[in-house]
Amino acid sequence: MSVIPAEAIDAIIFDLDGTIIDSEVFNLPAINASLAELGEPGIDLPESAYRGIRWSIIAEHVRVARPHLKGAPLEAAFHEHFQRLVDTQASAIPGVVDFIHAVARRVPLAIGTSSPHESATSAVDRLGLQDTFRVIVGAEDYEMSKPAPDCFLVAAERLGVRPERCLVFEDSPAGLAAAQAAGMWSVAISHGRSATEAADLRAHLTLDDFMAWPDSLLLSLT
Repeated sequence: MSVIPAEAIDAIIFDLDGTIIDSEVFNLPAINASLAELGEPGIDLPESAYRGIRWSIIAEHVRVARPHLKGAPLEAAFHEHFQRLVDTQASAIPGVVDFIHAVARRVPLAIGTSSPHESATSAVDRLGLQDTFRVIVGAEDYEMSKPAPDCFLVAAERLGVRPERCLVFEDSPAGLAAAQAAGMWSVAISHGRSATEAADLRAHLTLDDFMAWPDSLLLSLT
């Protein structure tokens, strides 16, 4: 387990889906519900095709497999079904709400997500975290999707903090690669993954969820 020096952290940036809310499980159901509306059979995409990735890129994966859907408004349909499932069924990652309230007293917080801004705002409101995040960066706010560092660099800039003084919490390989490319510290949240999948996450520290955060480090951040 790598040690993250609390004195090196001036801000914390959280991914949303799979990091704050346990929503990644709804990606494929949302995609297949959208395809069913078009009279299409379901599709079996690997996790790497949708975890931490913008809907526009996911739609391109689907169009590669189904070229006849080139003109279909897939992105909007995917998001609509996904958001409905999240709003009615998604729960918070264990320990994340208490953790966010605790660290918000010590350092400024941001959300950096590949989801639309409204998705982050909806989750923050539902979890009672409205007063904890100074900045929310959604898919509309930057150009290149994760694993490019744009998302996190925009968040750091809006927080007024140097990238190397930021700590990122992420659950996806793409997001962790983005944090690394931004020159930031990173913690991988492996909740819902097998031990083998968790071992493949590249971060300074890997935890199952926020209940597993080391008490000594939490105290130094609060």
